[in-house]
Amino acid sequence: MQKILLLGIDGAGKTALYLKFFGKKTPETLLTLQPTRGIAKYDHDFLRSDVEILDLGGGKEYRANYIGNLELVSGLSAVIYVLDVQDNARFQEAVTFIMSWTQSVVAQLKNVKGYLLFNKIDPGMEGKLRSNLEQLAKMVAQIGMIHPEPLVKTITSIYSDTSNKMFQ
Repeated sequence: MQKILLLGIDGAGKTALYLKFFGKKTPETLLTLQPTRGIAKYDHDFLRSDVEILDLGGGKEYRANYIGNLELVSGLSAVIYVLDVQDNARFQEAVTFIMSWTQSVVAQLKNVKGYLLFNKIDPGMEGKLRSNLEQLAKMVAQIGMIHPEPLVKTITSIYSDTSNKMFQ
């Protein structure tokens, strides 16, 4: 069984990326998603392997429950950190949460793959979001120093197939 954790603050696009790949939803249907409340658990048989995906609702009211929660990381295969590159007003909030969570469970992250998704870099927005991406990349560099395994970093969007490649 593969266990994957989707982590980030509310509005980062965790559920949308999941539904784009596993639910085969169109971008238009994903624009009206409501925030995940608590933890959404999805089970799949993917490429002859059982996969459990935990989509952690990123609202402030839920985040404290994830810090130091060893049950979440028990048997974890991968953690996918999702950051919204368009929402620069919340960069510090997002990075602070991800850093706090990572530090609280770092001993259990050995041999756990890590992915850092710079999300919502939609087609045609690359130039407009370049400075946001550079700013956010600097801010999250410290996560790569804490996470015991190398982090795979990529840009994603519900309008492209980059998230499909990452999930595969």
